Amino acid sequence: MISDTSMRNRFRFVVTAAIAISVFAAGGVAVAADKPSKPKPEATAELVEQGKIIYFRRCSFCHGLLGDGNGPAADYLDPRPRDFTLGTFKFRTTQSGELPTDEDLFRTVSRGLSGTGMQAFDSDLIKNFKIRGLVHITGGGFTDNIPRILPQGCQAVINNDSWAIPPIFSFLQKKGNVTPDEMFKTFNWGIGMVIFVDPKEAEDISYQLAALGETSFVLGEVTRRAKDAPSVAIDCD
Repeated sequence: MISDTSMRNRFRFVVTAAIAISVFAAGGVAVAADKPSKPKPEATAELVEQGKIIYFRRCSFCHGLLGDGNGPAADYLDPRPRDFTLGTFKFRTTQSGELPTDEDLFRTVSRGLSGTGMQAFDSDLIKNFKIRGLVHITGGGFTDNIPRILPQGCQAVINNDSWAIPPIFSFLQKKGNVTPDEMFKTFNWGIGMVIFVDPKEAEDISYQLAALGETSFVLGEVTRRAKDAPSVAIDCD
């Protein structure tokens, strides 16, 4: 027998979409979202050499081989990549005019900068978090795809107000005179993937998805399913 409390605490949904990513999750720790998932390693000659290779492969096209912000992709980015040779850094815990600490730099590189071309290196969701399950919302929409991953006796409760529905779907519904139930069954309403996560990790996962350029929402929760109740319930209140 699965209690309501234990089931609510087991999962929350994080939804990733081609247009938007939503999160089925319960709260999270606000401060943790600003911290890398792993401690900063000690600097060794071997790590320094590995860092040079990583910089060349993943950073130089934006920041340039000299770190001057003039990589071949720089002219196409807004905001423009930072010029490291100037020694000025926006994100730091030190006073104005002072260089950032190694921990400041490690945090920025690990978590990335949302809204910029600075991706998160600490971005392996599978390794860094307990992903309970993934659902690709393709043909069959919510009602056909989500039940495939739910344990027996569980119900996914979706909050219909948790994300902004792209206008194209409202247009299709109106012009085609499609019922709301059929829209949820046939279309994805802008949600491309659902991620089931621990409630305590939902906020950190949303932050990391944002660093990767994705938008996320808390889409709902998993609870115990009553007898004869549907596997997916749409809460439109």
